[in-house]
Amino acid sequence: MFTSELDKLLISESFKDEEVEETCDAQHSEITSPDDGSGVKGNAGGKDIETEGFIWYECDIDEANVIDGDPFEFLTEAMYQNVINANNISIAVLADKYKYLRENGEEMVGEAAEAQNEKKKGAIGKWFKRVAAAWHKFISTILEKMTRMQAKFLMLFKKAKAIARENMPKRELEAPIWTTNQISAWLKDTGMPEAKKGNVLKYPDENKTRKDGALFAIELAVLQGYGRSMKTVKDVDREAQKAFKEAKKKAEGENNEDGVSYAKIGNAITEVGKYAVSLIMKRVNIAAKNITSSFKKEKPAKEDKKAETKEEPKADDKKTATGESTVSFLDSLDFI
Repeated sequence: MFTSELDKLLISESFKDEEVEETCDAQHSEITSPDDGSGVKGNAGGKDIETEGFIWYECDIDEANVIDGDPFEFLTEAMYQNVINANNISIAVLADKYKYLRENGEEMVGEAAEAQNEKKKGAIGKWFKRVAAAWHKFISTILEKMTRMQAKFLMLFKKAKAIARENMPKRELEAPIWTTNQISAWLKDTGMPEAKKGNVLKYPDENKTRKDGALFAIELAVLQGYGRSMKTVKDVDREAQKAFKEAKKKAEGENNEDGVSYAKIGNAITEVGKYAVSLIMKRVNIAAKNITSSFKKEKPAKEDKKAETKEEPKADDKKTATGESTVSFLDSLDFI
């Protein structure tokens, strides 16, 4: 009696079905900011609070999909498992052909070949479901973390705006020349289309920076648009999920005219999506650190060695010495 290795594989733990829903419910994800542009009030976290123009993003997340630990490490491990699972499918297909030949004295033809082909398509379909499920957990965890940090970024933005009203900091800062919107546009127009061919590209201007004494205003605008950055992460998710569906349909229909392995394509989509998310988080993080560093006042030159060696800072001054003063209170926060 012929026992299919593909059948055994599809009921194994590695191919257990996982439901994938929208990362944010479309009815419960929105950007809110003051309508009149004055920045007096906005709806943040379901409450009218002082936002001063800060862009707030509402996103309901299923906590069951949030993972413990580093989401980037989780996704890297998932990609490794993707390769193993794809190899297992290939091995099972070959094993079935060998067993059929041994038991029947001939290679699979006709109905037997068609039956195996359908099982192979089913295995590939399940493979893509597993890939999409791992990606879904990654994005859910990223958005959950960004949601928890949103109120802290609002506090930093309000403090920075208040200081800017009195005296715009002049300290020279360094930051990337690109914006999160540019990353999203690159992903949609270039990064993801190439990933669907199995290619993994990098954003060409990733390491380009600029120095500008008036950069504080630009960094402040990045903080103000924190909610938009969260929505950009959601846009990356949408592009990746769409690419997974296209690749799955193509692989199941055996319409792979480029001759690229479906496993290579699935992992390329995952890798490029992960890379885009990392750049978005990097840009927001740099802005927060630049703004925080602008609050710090330059220490005056010490006049003599006596003051340098013997004078012990007072209790209140120790906070400043350790970077925990009220003007740099976010230094101790767990930035993304």
